[in-house]
Amino acid sequence: MITFQIKDVTLRTSGSVGMDETLNLIAEFGIPDDWIGNTKLLAGLKGKSIRIPIGGTLSRPHPDSRILGELTKQLGGSALEGLLEKNLDNKLDGLFKKNLNKLLPQ
Repeated sequence: MITFQIKDVTLRTSGSVGMDETLNLIAEFGIPDDWIGNTKLLAGLKGKSIRIPIGGTLSRPHPDSRILGELTKQLGGSALEGLLEKNLDNKLDGLFKKNLNKLLPQ
């Protein structure tokens, strides 16, 4: 397991990178309070951790976006889906795609 800091997020990764550059990773992090903000519908995420499978390749990583649907179910409803997509999807995208090289052992 590798643990490191990207901005306000402590990220723990585990898994493997194949000789053909395929990814089989799990990234886990606690949701920062400022990602939730004052949005009452997202308050249930406070203090929670997210585990995200990452597949694809080094040049085209693919975080599993189904995690947003699973979070919606856990928190109790479709009213959250738009908020999760709006608030968290952009954060996750930036976190993983812009910083993937930091996730991988050198």
